[in-house]
Amino acid sequence: MSIQLEPPIVAVTVYPDAARVTRRVAAQLTAGEERVHLGPLPQTINTESVRVAGRGPATILGVATTLRRQARQTDPRVAELEERVRDFEVQLAALEDEEQALEARLTFIDRLAQRAGTSYARAMATGEGDPATAFGFADSITEQVVQTKARQRATVRLRDRLTEEMAAVQRELHELPQQYMPDQHFVEVRLAADADGEIELDLTYEVYGVGWESSYDLRLEGDTLAVTWYAEVSQHTGEDWPECELRLSTAAASGRVGIPKLDPWFLSRWTPPPVPQPQARAMRMTMAASADGFAGAPPAAAAPAPMLAKTAVMEVNETTAAVVYRPEHPVAIPGDGSGEQVTLAVFDLPAVVDYVSAPVVSTDTYLRATVTNTSQHALRPGLGSLFHGGEFVSRTQVENWAPGEERELALGLTDRVRVERELVKRAVTKQMLGSDRRVELEYRTKIGNHTGREARITVLDQIPVGRDETIKIADVRLTPAPTEKTDLGEITWTLTLPPEAKTTLTMAFRVDHPKDATITGWRE
Repeated sequence: MSIQLEPPIVAVTVYPDAARVTRRVAAQLTAGEERVHLGPLPQTINTESVRVAGRGPATILGVATTLRRQARQTDPRVAELEERVRDFEVQLAALEDEEQALEARLTFIDRLAQRAGTSYARAMATGEGDPATAFGFADSITEQVVQTKARQRATVRLRDRLTEEMAAVQRELHELPQQYMPDQHFVEVRLAADADGEIELDLTYEVYGVGWESSYDLRLEGDTLAVTWYAEVSQHTGEDWPECELRLSTAAASGRVGIPKLDPWFLSRWTPPPVPQPQARAMRMTMAASADGFAGAPPAAAAPAPMLAKTAVMEVNETTAAVVYRPEHPVAIPGDGSGEQVTLAVFDLPAVVDYVSAPVVSTDTYLRATVTNTSQHALRPGLGSLFHGGEFVSRTQVENWAPGEERELALGLTDRVRVERELVKRAVTKQMLGSDRRVELEYRTKIGNHTGREARITVLDQIPVGRDETIKIADVRLTPAPTEKTDLGEITWTLTLPPEAKTTLTMAFRVDHPKDATITGWRE
């Protein structure tokens, strides 16, 4: 005995690039062996991932996946759109026939007019013809031509309108993944029932064309960054997921994780190929092409807001391999790729806000927030919308952000911290002994805090670094002493200024170089 059932979807676990779907159905069995066909299932199913579990007075003898070929699409929406396209094609074909018939009518009228005109002309030339009759015939021909051309114009307008409407239906049809998948998968379960009774079957399988991506709202209020983490879930499987138990996992889908194995790492000495002997031009071209494709050639170098109502967030279950998020309420995900946004988490992170300026490049001052991830969440890469207070600042790319890690967020320009840098001294002298030339430079940077509160300001500057042993940088004087100075000449001052306070930074140094040398890289 064989029965067919369509089990509803009761749970879905979405991975970054796939999903595991669970369907559940109850079946009434009689004692003996029976076959239960479960489906239809989407074409994107991974047939090797199909699993069936049961509860009740029966034993599962085997599970097989079958593909049923369909002449036409069985999805109601796709079938409706395909039928509309066929109707448009029939109407357009009829219009094409009508256009050909109207063109033939005009040809007939033209030939009739020519022959009749010749006959009327001869009759009137011999005095036997009636001019009124001739002109009446001409009026009749003219009226027929006008009517036929009017019908042609109406046919063209109707054809254009039907073509546009058909194109709109085709665009809608092309957005549906089911259009390419008229065939359907079914799972056949062979059961041996011990007695008459009801059993419950759980069907699970993996589908492709599914995934979720992270997005964020990042709102800085004072010294706190409010983070709202969203998941953008979309799927193109062709089957709509109703409101069911939805889980989002950070793990790879089942069967896709393997421990890497290392191959031996060999180093070889490259031996240049022998110089080719003079040959015919065609032979040289052949050998050159061959050498380019094999190991004899040297290896190529590597390519370089207002307060919102409380948001329902997901429950978090963390395991050794992955984190699983579950929303508080069931969520429906359509199968046409339109997607759904769900909230994963809402939490606050401490932020240290300061101002950064690099006057050697520009006098602009930037507001920066240095944020530490003190939450339990390891944030995934995604696009974030950055707000400062209620004002939108910019879009920013959030990279992998583990608990305990720091990230810097640029919050745009500000004119409340002003930084001005000027060259106050440039002297060129020659040493009394030797042939060196000495250039003395001094810069002065003025900083003013007009924020109305205490401000932490970071100023970046630099001194040159000689790339030749004859170019020497000496007598470096930095006032006050910088917070950090690197071997590459980068200088960092970190200052704390009270409201309306001002301060000055001084940087001076000397460059010695041969007087007959031309120095490149000067920047004053």
